Amino acid sequence: MLLGVDGAPGDASKYNTNSDVMVFANYNRETKKIKMISIPRDTYVDTLTTPIPKINSAHAKGGCELSKEVVGDLLKTKVDYFVKINYEGFHKFIDAIGGVDVVIPRNMYYDDASQNLHIHFNKGEKVHLDGQKAEEYIRWRKNNDNTGFDDRDLGRIKKMQDFMEAVMEKVKSPLIITKLNDIMNVVTESIKTDMPVNDILKYGLEVTKIDKENIDMEVLPGEFNKIYNEYAKTKLDFYIVDRDKLGKILEEDSEVKSSKK
Repeated sequence: MLLGVDGAPGDASKYNTNSDVMVFANYNRETKKIKMISIPRDTYVDTLTTPIPKINSAHAKGGCELSKEVVGDLLKTKVDYFVKINYEGFHKFIDAIGGVDVVIPRNMYYDDASQNLHIHFNKGEKVHLDGQKAEEYIRWRKNNDNTGFDDRDLGRIKKMQDFMEAVMEKVKSPLIITKLNDIMNVVTESIKTDMPVNDILKYGLEVTKIDKENIDMEVLPGEFNKIYNEYAKTKLDFYIVDRDKLGKILEEDSEVKSSKK
């Protein structure tokens, strides 16, 4: 389970912020395939005892362990490991791999002096994103004139998935072997995980050999709806999981079901 958070990663016992990104990933060593399911942060979870029971609040309530538990319950599978990263760690990781190239999908113009955040990208241009530029690209949600994604969090997720594809293509480059020391320094210093170092190296090297056709990225099936929330005393937008569609994915997808191996 990959968690992106706004604040400092800290250790697993320090959790006072909601998660901003949540992705379930499974690598099947037999089929050499990767399955990734992005989970909208507004996903409604009726078992969460938080004021606003969205899945991103699991981290604020119980850290990575509760997040693993909630995701496992949601997908009816076992989540073996977590990887937690904040913007600083993300920034350092992208620099460590030498940056990535992307084609900007839409105009992105946003300035926020209070955060010292300035985002200026033009639709259609090919840009080499170093750590700083990659952070700006990932953080963009809307422009200063309030134009942005018309499908709420789903558009942001699609942008994230496209970026992750670019990152995975970069780490498959033969030249990445020369950057392993820098990458491992970032992993040990700026990224929190309960995966043993030997497994990080083992799986990391195997992933670099996987063909693009064997990487499948999906979004948790569902739709946005308004539900009255007692804490907020008003109806709030929640992402409601389509249990039937999810059930079919879990029944048909041997990669997800075999994640316990």
